[in-house]
Amino acid sequence: MSEEKLKLKKKIKKGPTLVVALHSPGLVGNLAGLTLSLNPEFEHVGSFKGSKIPPIASIHKGKVYSPIRVYYHPKKNILLFLSEVSIPANASYEVGKAVLELVDKYDVKDVYILSSMNEPDFHYITNKKGVKLKLYEINEGALAGLAALILSELSDRGIEYLALFAPVEDPQLDIKNTIKLLKKVEKLLGIKVDYRTLKKHLKEEEAEEPVEEQPKGMYR
Repeated sequence: MSEEKLKLKKKIKKGPTLVVALHSPGLVGNLAGLTLSLNPEFEHVGSFKGSKIPPIASIHKGKVYSPIRVYYHPKKNILLFLSEVSIPANASYEVGKAVLELVDKYDVKDVYILSSMNEPDFHYITNKKGVKLKLYEINEGALAGLAALILSELSDRGIEYLALFAPVEDPQLDIKNTIKLLKKVEKLLGIKVDYRTLKKHLKEEEAEEPVEEQPKGMYR
């Protein structure tokens, strides 16, 4: 059980686009990745297991999954690496190694990272020439964690990347900004996203919000 392992059970075409959806503040990255994975054209093709990953299982539609999984969209040739669990600092290298294993094995040339940060606006960082989004581009500063590790390795290898960081309003569960992030992903990747589950949860969440009692006037 302690051995690091990433094995895919389906043949993948060379040169896919790789989408890395990471557990992040407001659960934005993993919610975005999970929503993409629910598209029937994305097939579950493998899982990652490592000695430093918390002993957590994900349950979807009554089926138990590893919290770190890989999906594949054959028509669009897109690989999706999804982590539904927060990656401990001491596990970042083994998980980052698994992502880079996909990059090397399948000759990935283009990587998208979906995450979030505690900022009021959408941010992005890219090495793609000519790409300018109507978002705040990160030109100076520092990143930490798994996203930073992956981006650093991709940069060293000369592989194109675009990392999108959604803002976070609710540190526990930010569905609104997850939807906004996915709308950008739809345009970038040319795929369809089913928002029904997210919008259903958002509607339920808004219905549960307490209504502030209006102050009573003098004659009420």
